[in-house]
Amino acid sequence: MHIRKQGITWRMTYLAIQINIFSFQTIFCTGLTLC
Repeated sequence: MHIRKQGITWRMTYLAIQINIFSFQTIFCTGLTLC
């Protein structure tokens, strides 16, 4: 049970990191386009 909980937490953290990177790239690309 403990290992499974850790796996879910790791997956959620990984997903959050991926979303943050994607958001950063989108904002950065939009900024470059506007400039």
